[in-house]
Amino acid sequence: MKNKAFSMLLLSLFVFTTTSYFYEPHAIAVPINIDFFPSDVPLYPLTPPESPTALFKFVDNRSWTEKEKAIIREAIREWDVVICNVQNFIETTGDEWDVSLRWAGNEIFKDWTSTPGYNNPGWNLEKSLGIWTDNITPPWDTNQYPVKEIYFNAQYFDPNFDPNGKTWYIDDDPTTDEPFTGYDLLTVAKHEFGHFLGIRGDWGQYPPPPPGKSSDEVMWGVLAPRTRLHLRESDLDELRKLGYHVVPEPSTLMMISSGLSCMASVVRLCRRRQGVKRNIKAQLR
Repeated sequence: MKNKAFSMLLLSLFVFTTTSYFYEPHAIAVPINIDFFPSDVPLYPLTPPESPTALFKFVDNRSWTEKEKAIIREAIREWDVVICNVQNFIETTGDEWDVSLRWAGNEIFKDWTSTPGYNNPGWNLEKSLGIWTDNITPPWDTNQYPVKEIYFNAQYFDPNFDPNGKTWYIDDDPTTDEPFTGYDLLTVAKHEFGHFLGIRGDWGQYPPPPPGKSSDEVMWGVLAPRTRLHLRESDLDELRKLGYHVVPEPSTLMMISSGLSCMASVVRLCRRRQGVKRNIKAQLR
């Protein structure tokens, strides 16, 4: 019986390891650059950074779905809650806005390096996931695709386009985290909005990265499939350098809140125990 049980255990381990190896979550994925921004072009914070306000708008070159819009709104909200702890960024459908968001195809996301003046390798935008266009003179038609917009690469809806065979991950609920495949639109949107706020970022695209920078930051600039990134303290430090008034990151606030709740529970428990002791003493008298 022992030998049979041991054989069954080995068989189970073999099936588990071989199926795990061949299933997609363990396949090797090639990280790609989220975007490109010329290293010699400055970015600027919103004015005034202590209490900035900005209007954002969805531009329907390729119609936005409600799920996609919800993801963008959540990405902007995550930045919003750490700046002055008030609502700074407001959606508009009017004729004036500070930043617009749009899907684009190979009109923008293609290899521009053969275009005179754009031979920097970074101008090969074909596989970029998105791009923020500010203070740059792009090679495309700016009458149709103006600057001061955040563009997302619609070609990633086609699984044959990506070397990893992945597409955009459009989350049903961007406020929760769960395993997924594809490229996370929420992470890319947060990254591009960080550029809009004035953060240079893209540390992973220009090795070696500055001290203290790591690949788990929103502004790292390189993203692999199945990866979601949240704001880190190092991301918020970049806002502070630009003059923004930044409150603790959401995870820190949750920890503080949990700690206070725990302390309150302990205090209530101690008070109840003291009350029980007083009642016992009174009954013994």
